Amino acid sequence: MNENERKIKEWQEKTEALFKDKSQLHSYLVETLKNFAYRYLETSKNQNLTLNQISENRFEFTSEEPNLREALKISNREFKDKMIEFAKNNKDGSIKYRLETLIESLKPEQGKMTFILEVKLGDDVLRKSEIFEYTDLVMYRKNLALKLEKLLAYLL
Repeated sequence: MNENERKIKEWQEKTEALFKDKSQLHSYLVETLKNFAYRYLETSKNQNLTLNQISENRFEFTSEEPNLREALKISNREFKDKMIEFAKNNKDGSIKYRLETLIESLKPEQGKMTFILEVKLGDDVLRKSEIFEYTDLVMYRKNLALKLEKLLAYLL
């Protein structure tokens, strides 16, 4: 076994030890979600967001931005164009954000969950989602944040 293979094996063993049961997987998921909520969903109105547990396998963060100028700082054209139109017609309106997590399976050997981002502009809702599946713990640890980053990039 060469040095690189040894390091990979060592990292895999550490990851397996870190996530040996469902509660550790769950804790890692919750902490990752909190970090992303802090980075992407906190607004001028809502700081220190709290994760709401809707059911055993369903979580969400919600926030609201009453300052439309602040909300319009995003660069994603798809969302920004719709936000601009909303702002033109709703000078006193606010934009509501929601990040929902639906866990279908969360086990050390495999798992599947769906992340849903909603941006509510009055009666209109912009919705994007990402499905995250993994078949081993290394994939879980490595790709969880990448999936959330891809989804929440709509708010950049």
